[in-house]
Amino acid sequence: MRCIICYEKVENFSSHFSEHAGVTAGEITEYFSELCKPYQIEIGEVTATDLKTIRFSPENALILMAYAREIYNIGWQLCCRWLAEHEKSHIRLRKLYSPPPANPGVISCVEDYYIENFMLSELPEFPEFREICRVNAEMTLSIRRVAPMPDAVLLNAEMNARHFLSLATWLALGVLDVSRLELRDFELAFVTRASEIMREMKRLEHLRICIMRINSLHQTFFRFFRYLFFRYLEDLYS
Repeated sequence: MRCIICYEKVENFSSHFSEHAGVTAGEITEYFSELCKPYQIEIGEVTATDLKTIRFSPENALILMAYAREIYNIGWQLCCRWLAEHEKSHIRLRKLYSPPPANPGVISCVEDYYIENFMLSELPEFPEFREICRVNAEMTLSIRRVAPMPDAVLLNAEMNARHFLSLATWLALGVLDVSRLELRDFELAFVTRASEIMREMKRLEHLRICIMRINSLHQTFFRFFRYLFFRYLEDLYS
């Protein structure tokens, strides 16, 4: 793979991005674990949260901290604090409401919007955290351009929701400009409409309704996505 920062070929992931970030994956994990106490930390491929455990990906965190440091001169500790506060907020949020039956990817992304817009805004570091959120969106788009998600992977409903609704979340938060999105017309229409629904949310009582509306919207979108994919395969091999 090519590095999204220096564009050199990455021979050793950990050492390469540690050099960019000025910190090792082990040091990040130790600091993150300290910030998240008393919650339990498990190492995983992605950073995610359930009611009791925060699953943490040191590799994903290392890329963010490398990108933030080299492009924007943002320290890794601040990035780590943003990640920790965001994941802890997922646990706090679940103590305040119960999500409706819906695609887990939809629930996660809508909760992300609520957390970033309403919960982290109460913290003194909010301006810095919002900037890191913007940097994270920019970095993710850079990665997707050099390593786009295969359509075959996006045939998984949860992966599909997370992929497209992460864009909607960033769009709703104002950390991503619609002009930067390289999407097909029907994908852009879905992402834009989902972001509009998120922006309509003003308080906690709206969260469940927002999830249900976007979940219904995504079901329609996903059916059309699958239809186009298999129609393409039929035309390709006919």
